[in-house]
Amino acid sequence: MFGDDITIVAASHSTLLALDAAHKLSADGISAEVIDLRITNPLRIQQVVASVRKTGRLLVVDGSWRTCGLAGEVIAATVEQLGPAELRSTPRRITLPDAPAPTSGPLEDLYYPSAAVLCDAAIDVVGVKHD
Repeated sequence: MFGDDITIVAASHSTLLALDAAHKLSADGISAEVIDLRITNPLRIQQVVASVRKTGRLLVVDGSWRTCGLAGEVIAATVEQLGPAELRSTPRRITLPDAPAPTSGPLEDLYYPSAAVLCDAAIDVVGVKHD
């Protein structure tokens, strides 16, 4: 999916969430480019860098924990190749919280990322006021 407002990067199941969020964001007038990493080692960051150069914004979705996760690595590798003027907002990551996985349904709903969480983060990164 190609877009001009924000780059959303994901791998594995997170890609499905990113695609769902991108479709929902289009209803709000936000055009998201979704990149499915598919292979994370070696991390081929060139497509991400090219997309962020176009959109100026980066949201990375990772089905792992925040600390020492893929999302942080993608952001670091991307920012290392961009000049400060190429980012229109601070990159954001959506991950599992640094906490043990819950075993109840209601807690799981709060723990695991969803397309709605991605949409809220993307709207915030793009800077669109949403009611």
